[in-house]
Amino acid sequence: MSHYDVGDGPVVPVADRKPNQWLEVTCSKCGTKIMFPWAGYDMVSCETCNSTESTEGAWEAPVPSAGLQIRAAVLLRKQQEIEKQMELSVHHKHAEMAKQTMTRFVWMLGVADFLERCVFGVPVRYGKLKVYLKGWIILPPSSGFVLFPLFLMFTPYLTLLHAVPDPPSPMIYSAAHAFMALGVMCLFKAQWTEPGVIPKQPAQPPKDDIYETVNGKEVPRKWCTSCHLHRPVRASHCATCDVCVDGLDHHCHITGTCVGKRNLLAFYSFLIFTLLADITVGGTAIYTLYLGAGAKMPSLALVALWCFLGFLLLFLMWLGLTMVMTMGMTGREHKKRIFTPGSNPFDLRSPTRNVVYFLCTSWPSLIWRNEAVLNGEGDAATLV
Repeated sequence: MSHYDVGDGPVVPVADRKPNQWLEVTCSKCGTKIMFPWAGYDMVSCETCNSTESTEGAWEAPVPSAGLQIRAAVLLRKQQEIEKQMELSVHHKHAEMAKQTMTRFVWMLGVADFLERCVFGVPVRYGKLKVYLKGWIILPPSSGFVLFPLFLMFTPYLTLLHAVPDPPSPMIYSAAHAFMALGVMCLFKAQWTEPGVIPKQPAQPPKDDIYETVNGKEVPRKWCTSCHLHRPVRASHCATCDVCVDGLDHHCHITGTCVGKRNLLAFYSFLIFTLLADITVGGTAIYTLYLGAGAKMPSLALVALWCFLGFLLLFLMWLGLTMVMTMGMTGREHKKRIFTPGSNPFDLRSPTRNVVYFLCTSWPSLIWRNEAVLNGEGDAATLV
């Protein structure tokens, strides 16, 4: 910016300034008057002391000579370049932060996979699933799915414990501890239990669908081109896990595993206990906010919002799962409208009996201790 000693004038409001209008402001550090053309900048630089000064209190200045105008234009261009470099540095900083976050996430996945191998040994890949201990434990394709629901559960819980070390009643935290412990146990049970995987068969040409009579109605058993078998009547192929699952309700993207007939009870219990823990933690945070949280108010507000959103998600999942079970259908059958009202051959004509059938029926595993399956071979005599 150029320097031109003139007397102070009336301040020109920002709304009344025109582009390239010459203005002047006094440097508060060294007292030098700074002349500059208005270009919408909030700050101008002083050549004498290399400091910056706000343009808010600038007044109108006479048009300088051609030499001063050229000098001011050069300094203005330098300031534009400096601001552009600052913007690029900010973008570069954000990109570096995103890169570091992704690196830490990948590192955490690597640590989780390493811990899995240390605890359970080397897995056997079946489809995209990881099979441990001869079928006793089956984990999702990515180790991050084991950590993700734990992060969603424990973040508000630990934040509340830190923000409110002394709750209004000791029973509140006792209930929260119990619900969280039961929820984590059911989560691991739902993730580690084989959901009803059907052993793959040796590669063979496609075949036509066959039909099976269920309660006087013919239900198709469709041919799976990936597993090379006629699926059971309520089975479906999961593209995420690359296996056929008997009684497949849905593939849960929160737990990262399929919900089938063998782990439906564990998943349903996980929803119930997590809902109860969510209500306990969120209710405590809201009640503490009502009493006056002081410095802990932002943390408690975040906990309350987190628990409210989690409650909505979990309640809708629990409600939808309960509704389809009372109708005697799986979530997949209801979503794809496989059975019309009154044509479902699996409906026991009683909502209670339907729910008991889904949750209380014991189903054997077809791959547990199945050496042919664990060696990557099929067992053609299992289902055909």
